[in-house]
Amino acid sequence: MRIRIKKPPKSPEIAEFDKRAFAVGKTVEVSARLATFLIVEGYAEPVMERSEAADADNTRRKKP
Repeated sequence: MRIRIKKPPKSPEIAEFDKRAFAVGKTVEVSARLATFLIVEGYAEPVMERSEAADADNTRRKKP
């Protein structure tokens, strides 16, 4: 899963990872589990590919 780092993670749960990989503003590919953790903790945000963003936009525009 692709995420963008919003703030540097300080959690001991990611101590095994290279901290340089989590520089603010950097987009990284990580496992869904790690991505979920970082997003929930406020360290990252999901990055949608252009096609995913277009699909999400089209879904919002559809009327029942």
